[in-house]
Order: sequence, then C-alpha cells, then structure tokens
Amino acid sequence: MPLASTSPRYAALTQPKTLSVAEIQAEVLDPDSVLLEYALGEQKSFLWIVTKDNFQAFELPARGEIERAAREFYESLTARNRQVKFETAAERSDRIFIADSNAQKFSAALSRLILAPAAPLLANKRLLIVADGALQYVPFAALKAGAQPPKDQRSKIKDQYL
Repeated sequence: MPLASTSPRYAALTQPKTLSVAEIQAEVLDPDSVLLEYALGEQKSFLWIVTKDNFQAFELPARGEIERAAREFYESLTARNRQVKFETAAERSDRIFIADSNAQKFSAALSRLILAPAAPLLANKRLLIVADGALQYVPFAALKAGAQPPKDQRSKIKDQYL
C-alpha cells in the first residue's frame, strides 16, 4: 500500500509535494509576505522572489563569495558562544569586542550581496526564506534589507509577471 494512503500525515512530512509558483501565490502567500529562494552556484547564484502577484529572478555572485560573507557574519554573531582553549579573560574580552564591532560591517556586506537587489520588494513584508548552503545558518532578521548593492555586482534582473 502507498504511504500516502496508509499514513497521509507522515507522507506529507517525508514526501512533500512540490508547489508551482502559481500554487505558492494562491496557497502560501498573502499580500504582506514574500518568498525568497536562494540557489548558490559555482559561477553565479540566483535569488527568486515570489509575491502574491509577482515573480522575479536576480543573479547574485558565486557561491564562494556569498558563503564567505555568510561565514564571517555568523562567526561574528557566535563569537560569545565559542570557547577557546587556554584563552585568558582579557583575550576573550578582546575577541568578543572585535567580533561585536565587525558584526555590523559583516551584516551590511552580506545584505548587499543577497538582499540589496530585491530591497524595494521587501519593505514591510514578512519574509519566507528558502536558504541554500551557508545561508541556512544566517539569521536573516539581523540583516539590513535596505543595503545598497556593490557597484560592481553583476545582478541582472529578470522580470516575469504571472
């Protein structure tokens, strides 16, 4: 017997149904929410944004650049939780001070890479995020959605309206 008929709840968890953009717009999103889905690639990465009535794709930098920025941001946020063997209290204090000082800089840098291309679409919206790679460790609420993209960023906007 198929799992879906014997245990539909378990089947829904272990074998989720893939939704089309139209189904996401109709069944998941409301006017105050935006779905962001990231796909990190070796040469270039992508951000797909789905709103109740719109679908857009943005080209982002390569996986390496995004994951480096995500790791720096994550490490600055978690520096307080790290235990370093034989570290003195003064060294720990200095390490945490430096990490706290860098957190804003790393947040802005990562925001420019992964949120800035879509910033106008994110204002006052609830974000539903499907992260990829190191982005799965990023607390997106700590990023600044209004950050400006770097001048040399190769983000090409491809609009598709459904």
